[in-house]
Amino acid sequence: MKSMKDLKEMKKANKGVTLIALIITIIILLILAGISIASLTGENGILTKANSAKDATKMADYTERINLIVAEEIAERLEKPKEELLIKSLKDKLEKQDRVQEVFMTDDNGTEKTNLEEGTHLIVETKDGYELIVEVDNVGLVAKVIEIGKASKERYEITYIEDGQKEKVEVRKGFSITLKECNVIKQGYKFTGWCETENGEGERYAKGSLYKPTKTRNYMQFLKK
Repeated sequence: MKSMKDLKEMKKANKGVTLIALIITIIILLILAGISIASLTGENGILTKANSAKDATKMADYTERINLIVAEEIAERLEKPKEELLIKSLKDKLEKQDRVQEVFMTDDNGTEKTNLEEGTHLIVETKDGYELIVEVDNVGLVAKVIEIGKASKERYEITYIEDGQKEKVEVRKGFSITLKECNVIKQGYKFTGWCETENGEGERYAKGSLYKPTKTRNYMQFLKK
């Protein structure tokens, strides 16, 4: 028959074994959890692969849609020649697409072009964050998507201030914006231009003029006299 002392020792030993087993179990669960998380979110994880597949599908869809617009435009021109440049027609049509956020004109190096006759590429930016580069040859009547990926997130912000009312507009870094019309009409005052500072000091810009911001935040003040 075991003594009370022996029973206490056995109970103490069992507690020690149970605690060690619990620690080992926790460690194993943490390892398994780490493996599961890695398999979901790692470089080759399920979620990463799913997102990549989603991106590839959307990119292929956008490429197909734009190439179809190009094909239709060229077919129209072969049937009946147009005086309007191919790049102008394509830019106008692409800007009307539901999924398109904005269309930019650039040269071969990605530098902004403001003259349609000199534009050789169109950057088509979609509302869900993708970007397609369309190469356009006005002379040979050829246009095609040559690159597609995630849209550039580099932006400058302009804040129009009209009689105390503010309207914010984002501008792609390195590109210009056509300054909007002034919507405020106030008796005894007249619009004299937009200014780069909130207090109205500095160089003034006429409505409808091209403006290229160089700061992360610009204030365009409604000036009056």
